[in-house]
Amino acid sequence: MSTQILEQATRGQEVQGCPALAAVPDPQTIAAAVRTVTARYIAEGQASNVLEINCGLCEDFAQDVLKELGVEEGERCFIVGYDNLDLLDRRWMAKHWPGSKLPAGLTFKDLDRFGMDETTHVWLTVDGRHYDADCPDGVDSVFELLNFRRNLVCAALEEDPDFLEARKDDPWWAESIQLHMEFREWRGARAGAAGELNEDEAEADEEDLDDPAP
Repeated sequence: MSTQILEQATRGQEVQGCPALAAVPDPQTIAAAVRTVTARYIAEGQASNVLEINCGLCEDFAQDVLKELGVEEGERCFIVGYDNLDLLDRRWMAKHWPGSKLPAGLTFKDLDRFGMDETTHVWLTVDGRHYDADCPDGVDSVFELLNFRRNLVCAALEEDPDFLEARKDDPWWAESIQLHMEFREWRGARAGAAGELNEDEAEADEEDLDDPAP
């Protein structure tokens, strides 16, 4: 969704290709569609789990959820990403997504210094509620998306580890840190498996060189 469409949609204006919807799917229907598309991606081998969906497939996934729902983008139901959303614009956030409150211990200044406005992710927003493979039931605040929480911890660790140290006993931050650690563990295991596969392929190549086919 382009920035222009996003701006028009949130102003309640009908835009070309994005009709105003008289009705949108209810949260239960959306959740079922997200789970259906997730299961399809895994069954078809496009991804092994929701983490992998959110690592490069999130835009396609959001589009497929819309198709599963049988609706088009409009002023109340649309796909959005950090690339066309300014998380640092407090007035915009307060006006259009009033449910997106910053968690305790986090400020817009923190978002800026951690570079969170440059984070990449795409998800589906319906009536101000946010859905992706990680959050099939949706969350009221964009800051509750698990992808955002993982990326926030990652950025804070790089920029200011003491920031996290001072907040690690807070339940929200403790859970976010755990989410990040689980993601790192999964990514490391995936990289290790890929490395082993590459080593096997390399050994096979060496065997082929040693014993070329007739």
